[in-house]
Amino acid sequence: MKVINEKINNLWQSRRKDIGEKGLLWMVLFFTIIDIMFIVYFLISKTVIDKVLFGYFVTVCTSVMMLFLISYFYIYNKLHISRRFTKVIQCIYKLLLCLCFLICIPVIIILKIFEIIINKRAKKFENFENVLIIITIDLFAIIALVYVDAEIADYLASYFAYISNNIICSYPVAIFILLGLIKIDVDLINMVILKIMNKHGMLKINRAVSRKQRSIPDKLPTNVDIKKYVENRQEEIKKFKQTRVESLNWDLEYQKKTLWRFQLLCLVILFVIATFAFEILFKNQSDAINVITIFTLILLYLDKRKEWE
Repeated sequence: MKVINEKINNLWQSRRKDIGEKGLLWMVLFFTIIDIMFIVYFLISKTVIDKVLFGYFVTVCTSVMMLFLISYFYIYNKLHISRRFTKVIQCIYKLLLCLCFLICIPVIIILKIFEIIINKRAKKFENFENVLIIITIDLFAIIALVYVDAEIADYLASYFAYISNNIICSYPVAIFILLGLIKIDVDLINMVILKIMNKHGMLKINRAVSRKQRSIPDKLPTNVDIKKYVENRQEEIKKFKQTRVESLNWDLEYQKKTLWRFQLLCLVILFVIATFAFEILFKNQSDAINVITIFTLILLYLDKRKEWE
């Protein structure tokens, strides 16, 4: 945000790569999807508290989305803008920024947390950007498949209740199956995306190695030992490839673990909703809390089991 603000105030349409063209667009898409979800919940909510809560979230996401969108079009558009019109844009931007700051203090805190994550864990913005892209794709997949998963979960829960002569309660079983199906969908999508990213990364590494192998100095010293030079050259290329491969593996592992932590965060959010406002998503509060707790414990156990092995 500091770079964007500097850009708006001083640099005037000189495109800078460190601002992140794709990053701005992905942030617009991400907050648009979240905004649509909150708008739907705002429209279907019945209580005053829910209306106020979701109305606030709609305002926050809309303001942030518009801020990123205006920043993108101002920075990266190819049209020549007069200085007078530039001043108007700057005034509108600063007004929107002040409004956004007033109503988006929680979001600003979250963005600050993101900045700390990038500086201390992600190492580079590209890793965090890839995680946001994958999460956005996951949200699209959940929206597209949640109805089908809910129908399957309801059918299986009713079947289990029938064969057990209603000893098994169908509602908590349906919630558990629905959470499991959503996790399977998301994990499969993430696995495919990470494999594609791995293949794409290895292709880029092989191209870089090939270019390095073809880059031969124009002149070599007259007293150079050709055999030793070739050996050193091969060792240098080998270390170059190994460093790139290790960096790629670290990036993929970071993205994989971050996505798992995001799933855990979503379960925590569901637990909070089930505890304080269960009517938003659930019919029975105690069943929802118990199922989410059990599902979270299973995820934590499976994760720890990998470490134990």
